[in-house]
Formats: sequence, C-alpha cells, structure tokens
Amino acid sequence: WAEGVSAHEPHVSVFLIFGPQATTAWLHIASLKRQELESRANALVSLQPWNTIAVRQRLLHNDLWASDIEKQVIDATGGWAVLLDELISRCTTSEKAGKAIEDFQGEVRQAGSKLARLFNEKLELNDGAARRILQFISDEFGGSVTTDFLTPEFIDDKLNQDICDAALLYLERMACIKIQRDESSGVFSVSVDPIVREMVVEP
Repeated sequence: WAEGVSAHEPHVSVFLIFGPQATTAWLHIASLKRQELESRANALVSLQPWNTIAVRQRLLHNDLWASDIEKQVIDATGGWAVLLDELISRCTTSEKAGKAIEDFQGEVRQAGSKLARLFNEKLELNDGAARRILQFISDEFGGSVTTDFLTPEFIDDKLNQDICDAALLYLERMACIKIQRDESSGVFSVSVDPIVREMVVEP
C-alpha cells in the first residue's frame, strides 16, 4: 500500500500542549479510552525540570555562569523553570548572585512564602487529591513509599481508587513524583521531588 508514496510527501504534525487544568481533565477520561488515544501519538512527553546542561545554557545566556553559581542554582531550584525564572530575575550580576541565591534558598524553605505560593499556583497544587497524596507520602513515609500504600484506605477514605490513580499519574506527568520499579523485588515505589516537598508539603 505504500507504493508510490514519496518519503518527501508534505505532512502535518500536530502538537498538543496540556497545562495543569487540561492534564487533570485528560487524566479523568476513562482509562482504557485515554490509553487508546495516547497510543496513537508519535510521542508523549511529560514535564521535567531542567538538567545541568540546560541550566548552564540559561546562566550563560544571562551572563551569570560560573561553576559554583551553577551548582548553587541547581540546588536552590532543582531545575524547575518557574523557580529559575524567579531566581535569575533577582541576580542582576554574577558578583551579586551569591547573596541572591542565599536569600532565595531561605524563601524556598519558608512555608507559605510568596515563592511557595507562586510554585503551587503554577502546578495547581493548592488543594485536591494530588496535594493530599503528596502530604500523605511526606508525613507518613518521609517522602518515599511503595505503591501498595497509595490507596484510599490509607490516604483518605473520602477518595476512591480512580481518583487516587489519576492524581498519581498527574503528579508523575508534572514531575512532582518519580515512580520506580525495584528490579529484584518487582515492587514499585513513589518518591516526592525534593523541591516539591519543600515548597508544597506543609510542615
């Protein structure tokens, strides 16, 4: 059936970019239907914090790069773009960056700070099942837990399993958690991103 079709035939690629609200709505589509639709896509890319190379390029672009500054910026922001934007806006010169980063780190650790509110608003984690799950993992298990504990029975009996599953998938796609499989035991575990834990989870 491919005979006569040129490799250079014009084609159109459609990119769908989902923010937090659209992601939430998408994940509440019936699981089998959603998976069938996603299987048709050429690729499914989830949000991720910037890596070291990307942070370095950003600092170079703003004339702020130095090896010590790079490490401090990664430690302070975890590579989260919204935090990078805010921190870089406070660093007027590389000479003054050290003090700006120090002040920034203090604000990251301060519950209810303006910076924490901004981070929560961008990820839309001010309330709901996703936030409840983050709080549960941090309060009860110190930030990491196996998935068999992530059920309404343990988290909140007002939830149901479909809501828990959708919230977990939302948190994974927004890079708030990592879900990993232990190769020896086959057990899946969930760990909360350190910056998310600092800025979202209430002490």
